Amino acid sequence: MTAIPREIGAGGLIQAQAGPGRATVSFRVDSAPPPSVSSATEGCAEGATRGSPLGRPRVAPKAFGEYVTNELVNWFNTVDATYRGELRDLNESNFARFDAKLGERLAELRGSLRAEMGQLETKMGERLAELRGDLRAEMAQVRKEMSQLETKFADRLGQVKSDLLKWMLTFWVSTLIGLGALFFRG
Repeated sequence: MTAIPREIGAGGLIQAQAGPGRATVSFRVDSAPPPSVSSATEGCAEGATRGSPLGRPRVAPKAFGEYVTNELVNWFNTVDATYRGELRDLNESNFARFDAKLGERLAELRGSLRAEMGQLETKMGERLAELRGDLRAEMAQVRKEMSQLETKFADRLGQVKSDLLKWMLTFWVSTLIGLGALFFRG
């Protein structure tokens, strides 16, 4: 690509010389009308927009000359390709850093989760051992109370048995007295 010598004169006038015949092109920097929606694709190749690397505007060769326009388009395409490559490299390096940081943070998270789970497991083990001790104490208390109830039940059963025996003896004695009286009367 050939460098295009240019001079900026008073009032924003740019003069550029390029091409085999060294033609001079002059134009004002701010002389273009403001862009509008309808003029955004005016003068461009089919399917292209202004500034698009797909094509170059058809108006440019008239104002600058074919050689200057081709050089500008080539330069813009080269710059665009360079910036795209740099952007791709930058995105890849940023993603690699992001991925590395994400990996570090995940490792930290896993470590902290494992530590917290270990603490939770220890606390649960302690609490379970405490509950087992409480349960054993309660079971011992229940066994003691059941033993006392069994003793009371046995005592009460013995008392009922002796009462029943007394009543049976009283019943049979009274029955025998009644039978003896009938037997001896008769």
